[in-house]
Amino acid sequence: DIICIPETFQISWVNESKTLDEIAEDENTPGPVTSRMAEVAKRQNCYIVCPIVTKKNGKYYNSSILLNRQGKIDGVYHKIHPTDTEIIPEVYYKGGGMTPGTLKPPVFKTDFGTIGLQICMDAAWCGNWQSLREAGAEVVFFPSQASYGDTLVHHAWFNHYYIVSS
Repeated sequence: DIICIPETFQISWVNESKTLDEIAEDENTPGPVTSRMAEVAKRQNCYIVCPIVTKKNGKYYNSSILLNRQGKIDGVYHKIHPTDTEIIPEVYYKGGGMTPGTLKPPVFKTDFGTIGLQICMDAAWCGNWQSLREAGAEVVFFPSQASYGDTLVHHAWFNHYYIVSS
């Protein structure tokens, strides 16, 4: 029913020098990566958690785009707690830094339940996970480049929902 791809999969571990503006896709209009993933979602009749760098109103975000079974964008989540190398311009990304998302993460209604999203360092803050529970999340998808094993087990147990990691 759903595929959860790892955080920033399209640029991670690539020795290619591009600016954030060249990498980032508009979160409302599918770019090259989102379009390809949308084709897969439609062909496989599944949802896809597509974690990429997005841009909105001149700001950049480490985001997860939720694609539905028809390959359409159902919603976007912005990582709430970017790492210092993501925030500080020119440390990791050329041409800018990432902006933190809102402290109240959204939930998304799917045909198999209500889901939430968190990314990587978001695992270290309990409030985000509690907000998802209060908003009715039944499953939280966690695209990350780190495992956070015991931390995720704690969040799942404490909040009474499932967590699916990439």
